[in-house]
Amino acid sequence: MSSLGNKDIMAGNIQRFLDISGKTRTQICKDLDIPYTTFVDWIKGNTYPRIDKIEQMANYFGVEKADLVEPKEARIVPSSVNIPLYDHISCGTGMFVDDRPEDYIAIPDKYLTPGVEYFANTAHGDSMINKGIKDGDVLVFERTSVLENGMIGSFCIDNEKAYCKIYRRLPNGMIMLESANDRYDPIMVDVTNECFRIIGRYKFKFSIEQ
Repeated sequence: MSSLGNKDIMAGNIQRFLDISGKTRTQICKDLDIPYTTFVDWIKGNTYPRIDKIEQMANYFGVEKADLVEPKEARIVPSSVNIPLYDHISCGTGMFVDDRPEDYIAIPDKYLTPGVEYFANTAHGDSMINKGIKDGDVLVFERTSVLENGMIGSFCIDNEKAYCKIYRRLPNGMIMLESANDRYDPIMVDVTNECFRIIGRYKFKFSIEQ
């Protein structure tokens, strides 16, 4: 990894992902706590970053380490699947449900199971913060009407509010939607009296910090 060719490949890839992300050299140095002169040496191909710094940059750009190490033409571009992105889902006190997608997002198919339907919501609130779900995160769900106790899911109550909560089926037939933040009381649902639907099972997220 110390040859000049590899340094040049690394330099070109870093610059390419800087351009794609719209980040400046100063910004990435501040965000990753990298000395500016060190980063400039990487960009110019004068030096080669350590493996931990390569991993740090890969995580920052949301790419694989190989995308920084290997020539662009040697990388096989993964195929992706467009899934619908719906209006905000509440990680708090509730949010109106709109069945019309506001957009579509491309997800690499390596993260998805063939034949399974997926959708995404933007998280709103902080009731799931202790599960790593923050306000503004894009949450990807597998569409299903069945969950096991303890799973995180997407739920609709009264056909007008969508929630991201932890699912609990109680012995008395009630359902408890539990938060991952002590500031919020659980939501108790009597399925005999309320219009309640399980919409999906939480799979993963795209963090606003990425």
